[in-house]
Amino acid sequence: MGANENGHGIIGFKHASGRVVVGMGADSTGAGVLNIEGGRFRAFLDADGNGVAKTLGQHGNLRWSSEASPNGDGGTSTGLIGDFDGNGKVDFADFVTFAANFGKTSG
Repeated sequence: MGANENGHGIIGFKHASGRVVVGMGADSTGAGVLNIEGGRFRAFLDADGNGVAKTLGQHGNLRWSSEASPNGDGGTSTGLIGDFDGNGKVDFADFVTFAANFGKTSG
């Protein structure tokens, strides 16, 4: 727990190796961000105040974003966060997909 060089509040949890695995922070305006696994999953508010979730690959490349349009650039066809199979609902099948791929860094 502390503040970064800009004075923004931060809370982080480190793995035994010292690597930050979960971090939360907020700037002076109250805008916050949640990072999991070094920022590979991020949840935050965009400039318009919309909630955004993003998943990044091992080298920081965008794998999925709730902001992406349904034309094949990484978003879901329904626009629902977590609707991985695009059937218009977030259900157990989506959870199974998420769980089966949790922690993967490729593929």
